Amino acid sequence: MERESLFFTRCSSADQSHNCNTCFVRWGRAAHILLNDVKALLLDLGIGDDRVVSTEQTGLSSLQVNDAGGENEFHLGLQEPTLQSLKINSQSGQDQLQLNGHGTISWMTEGQVETSFSRIEHEGIAQLVLGNLESKTEFAARPEIKIDTSEFSEDKLLLVGTADSDAIEIYAENDQFITQTFSAGNATRQQTYSRNDINKVDMFLLGGDDVVRVSGQSIDAMSPLELEIQGDRDNDWISVQALPVKVTDVHGNNVITTGPGDDEIHTGFGDDEIDTGDGVNLIHDMGGVNRIVTGHHDDSIYHSNENDWIYASDGVNQIWLNGELQNWHNKKFAADVNRDEVVTPLDALLVINRLNQIGSHALQGSADSVSYYYDTDGDNYLSPIDALIVINFLNRPIAEGEPEFAAEIAAKPTTDRSLATDACFAKWGESVDAAEIAAALPLDRQDHSTRERLSSLASLFIFDDRSSNPSKKRSSSP
Repeated sequence: MERESLFFTRCSSADQSHNCNTCFVRWGRAAHILLNDVKALLLDLGIGDDRVVSTEQTGLSSLQVNDAGGENEFHLGLQEPTLQSLKINSQSGQDQLQLNGHGTISWMTEGQVETSFSRIEHEGIAQLVLGNLESKTEFAARPEIKIDTSEFSEDKLLLVGTADSDAIEIYAENDQFITQTFSAGNATRQQTYSRNDINKVDMFLLGGDDVVRVSGQSIDAMSPLELEIQGDRDNDWISVQALPVKVTDVHGNNVITTGPGDDEIHTGFGDDEIDTGDGVNLIHDMGGVNRIVTGHHDDSIYHSNENDWIYASDGVNQIWLNGELQNWHNKKFAADVNRDEVVTPLDALLVINRLNQIGSHALQGSADSVSYYYDTDGDNYLSPIDALIVINFLNRPIAEGEPEFAAEIAAKPTTDRSLATDACFAKWGESVDAAEIAAALPLDRQDHSTRERLSSLASLFIFDDRSSNPSKKRSSSP
């Protein structure tokens, strides 16, 4: 059945003798209310299926619609500075409320929507649609957000930004947390909520280069506040320092920084910078050249570009490249332990010092961009054979053509490897000086400048690459 339609707008009559407050005009199944100096409007609808639409500027400061039944639609704008109060009372519980959210930040809680200008209270609405958010022609745009009110929990806050650049901050004071926002064309706005009323915050950033900050000495007291941020087009800067957070921002080149807490980060094909701090974190990135830093717990990182720079700090971290779990083996050049693209006695020394510190052991997790590839034979286990492979590679006969793969060389007997092997293992349990290894190599293979350099640097590599000594801790820069 076709709905009866009711349109209302501000009267545009140029006739100076036209001094009525309200004009009611009916055309077929559509009726138009033309408002002049009316500031408050009350509409009582019957039990039919009705459609109420506000067009252009109404000039109202207050609007209330009471519905007695039927399946009704309400299409209302949120851009009028004068419209401060809007109430929809639906008896049927099957109605749809569509709000034009273009150009204004919106805060949604159960039964209520607030903007920079208006407060909308609704009861009995089945579906709420926040529309006209972004142009449908824009790539990856989000033109509308649909909300099933039956699934909108009473302790949830939904904050929706604009298609322009927005700045959003959340901080805590006493038993309250405060949201402060600023966007183009809107004055700075604060909203205050009790920690007893809100336990979940969802944020949609939409387009523009947005800035989000969640911080403050008291914000950690809001735990277990659940926070989720969904970015959109353009480049965003997001900093959440005191709460666990889930961030999804698959467009643009983004900077995402989080603090303690178990965080989940999803990014796309841009060049992103991600620093999740401590906590058990999960990171998914689909592309771009990224810089990823995590803290001192067990993290999982899924990425697709071998040129990403990853510093996973302590913990047993799992790093997946294009669906393949990475380990501690240099697949490009097995004997190159320190990944400098050449094999020197230092590579053997690094393995030996590691063995002297903690002995043979299973290598768990994955090496990051600054870890050493100790597992030269690729068996996921650190043992003396890993040092031997490097030594055999250094002692290998020089032949024409491509050099042999280190693991293959290690399996072949050589006539000159015993001296180098003895130099490495004669003092088992002690740190071995690089000069001893270099001196044991055949004389025609010795590079005195390299040997002298390694001798002077050997002490720097005695300690584990995760040493707590700042002077010997591995670099955290790419």
